[in-house]
Amino acid sequence: MPEGSQGFWAFYRQYTHTGIHTAATAALTAIGLLVFVHWSFAVLAITIYVLPPVVLYLYEDPETDELADIVPDTGSHAEYESETAAGPVEKRTKDRTEPFDSTPPDDTAMGDAADAKDTAGADETERQSTGAPIHGKSGGSGNSSTEGSSNTADDPDKRADRDGSESRIAPDSGSDPAPNSEHLCPDSEPGERAGRTGEPTADTESSEPDSAKAQTSVAADDSNGADREWTEVDAPTDEGLCDVVIAWDGPYVVGDEGTVLARRDGWETVLERGPTTQGNALCGAAVSADGRHVWFAGNSGVLGQYDAEELRFTDYSAPRNITNDWADIAAVGSADEETLYLVDDSGQILRGENDGGAVTWDEPRTPGDGSSMTSVAFIDGAGYCCDTNAGVYETTDGGDSWERIGIENAGADFTDIAPVSRNAISVSCDDGTVFRYDGINWTKRYVGEESLCAIDRTDEIGLVSGEDGAIYDRIQGGWERESTPVEATLHAVAIGTDCPSVAVGEDGTILEHPPAN
Repeated sequence: MPEGSQGFWAFYRQYTHTGIHTAATAALTAIGLLVFVHWSFAVLAITIYVLPPVVLYLYEDPETDELADIVPDTGSHAEYESETAAGPVEKRTKDRTEPFDSTPPDDTAMGDAADAKDTAGADETERQSTGAPIHGKSGGSGNSSTEGSSNTADDPDKRADRDGSESRIAPDSGSDPAPNSEHLCPDSEPGERAGRTGEPTADTESSEPDSAKAQTSVAADDSNGADREWTEVDAPTDEGLCDVVIAWDGPYVVGDEGTVLARRDGWETVLERGPTTQGNALCGAAVSADGRHVWFAGNSGVLGQYDAEELRFTDYSAPRNITNDWADIAAVGSADEETLYLVDDSGQILRGENDGGAVTWDEPRTPGDGSSMTSVAFIDGAGYCCDTNAGVYETTDGGDSWERIGIENAGADFTDIAPVSRNAISVSCDDGTVFRYDGINWTKRYVGEESLCAIDRTDEIGLVSGEDGAIYDRIQGGWERESTPVEATLHAVAIGTDCPSVAVGEDGTILEHPPAN
């Protein structure tokens, strides 16, 4: 499909949710009835229906997405009601109700507020690399958390903007307030974090021996001579691949039949047939904060850990004798001290504490209505998960309680979640859209025609992957499709800073892109 027609149909999909479209449809019906009086009324009716979207499309600014001021986003915080053509709606807080300001916000004021929020929210908490989709998802609408949610109005650290200040559903500006979000890199010693420049942070400097560096086969490419395109690389399997994470020594991939791969001198198989050797699919993966432990979970309760430093595997399958299908896993903390979070196809979240290899598991919790969970991730001491019934849930107490924070009237199933900070969270959807959360409002952004399977974010970069080999790169004002050499569905994507970014999918498909820095 030509690029212009793609843009128009993307525009038209948003336009059909507006009051203008509703009025034009009503006029078409009413005036169309007069065709029995004279045939010219048919021409008039068609003109009234067709002219508005054409005119609006011609005057749309694709960089600033001014259409969003005409077409309100369908997403909203769970405590808000969606804005409609009938007028302003109400913003509901824990203690009071007040109307939205229907006046478009001042761009400068919004930018200043975002900068202030960024500065206030930045801290040294390490980002955990988590989140992945599973095969075949479905759902409807979610309900509020049934676990004891804390009163966020009384928590000064919850969010600076949840104090009853005025807000509205605003168009995506293309940028997020975010703290120093970091990904692990293969040139780091276990326990060391590196920023986007590849240099250790001030409190983690160490002298890495040459022997340790020799283990790393994934080095940063020369930005002057490197091929900047996505390229397909050989994989030691033709099984479907479901998730990818970046450990201290490079990327790891998990998939069907219990496959676990690592990138060393090319891609190698480090585990066949899964933790139980029964060939259960592995659907989600995570790494410890120091990048030493790679955790993976999947169908029939399988759960395992691979020590990337000692090259040792441990089986933790069927925690608390639960054999549900795990959709994803998150790991918070350093190796042997992780707190683990598993989400499953019954809408449950299971938390475990690793103490030197012995994991103690709590009772599972069900934040929503039992719809299948698809992704879980933690950032800055807060955790987030999403399900197939348009539910997004947050915890600020380590998983003791979960609060539903969206998304009303989403109209899509959620496939993956990627928090950059507590005021910058993105969710990918199966209808080709991405929702972005700024700590107050959800904003819906159309990305492409393909169903999206996975999303990964840093403070500067965003990637989503999906059907037909689709990979989209986040740019100012929206998302741009990147050139890929495959048409296979890409189930997961991970951003590399000092190692390649990696996307994986059907039939053992592995794509690589030179490092982001």
